[in-house]
Amino acid sequence: MPNPKRKPQKVARRGNARQNAPHRSIKPGDLRDDLVTIQWLRDLMREFLRQRQWEKYHLPRNLAASISVEAGELLELFQWLTPEEAAARCANDPAFRQAVGEELCDVMMYCISLANAMDFNIAQTIAAKMQKNHAKYPPEKFLGHYERPLRNLTMNPTEERRP
Repeated sequence: MPNPKRKPQKVARRGNARQNAPHRSIKPGDLRDDLVTIQWLRDLMREFLRQRQWEKYHLPRNLAASISVEAGELLELFQWLTPEEAAARCANDPAFRQAVGEELCDVMMYCISLANAMDFNIAQTIAAKMQKNHAKYPPEKFLGHYERPLRNLTMNPTEERRP
């Protein structure tokens, strides 16, 4: 029951309530991939940064480096495992699965933060890249196998690729 002597506090809001507190707009039982949007995840990351005043550190170069670092930590979990051992641990080892999930999320969160920092429309960016991939890897040529397309066939092997 509200206290009648207590004055209601004004809450300063920027944007809509969903943007200010995305974690409150979806109930924990509703946190499923088929219900959560990319926008909700983007807002979640923005709010996390805003609350800590970390936006100044989340520059594209820093985020790209962080993605690489976290991807390395993900890869480290599989280092020295045979494909069979890795598959067995993924299927049967709850602690390993949790560790992989946490590193995967670190990579994804930095990717989302990079999209935020560069103001990418993630859905459009993925769709455009997939369109390029469809043209580059037509199913009739790559069905059941992968062969990296050769680039720049006219380049002499002794030439440097970049200045």
